[in-house]
Amino acid sequence: MPSTSELSLLNIDWPGSLLQCNREIHRMEKGDTLNIILNDPEIAGPLMLVINRAENMRAKLKEQSGHILINVNKR
Repeated sequence: MPSTSELSLLNIDWPGSLLQCNREIHRMEKGDTLNIILNDPEIAGPLMLVINRAENMRAKLKEQSGHILINVNKR
């Protein structure tokens, strides 16, 4: 059954944010959604590159309430 989870990377520097993100996307099953919240735009770009290169992942980035939200779906 597909699930939705959230990963807060607020105030987490690089490369810790990359390691946490990578761990979570590799745990995802088909149909799962992961919402990643962060506040550093310099980290958002590299994270999007990593996510989009992962197999069967689709990600959308948007600003929300002063933070950055990356919505990741595993196909």
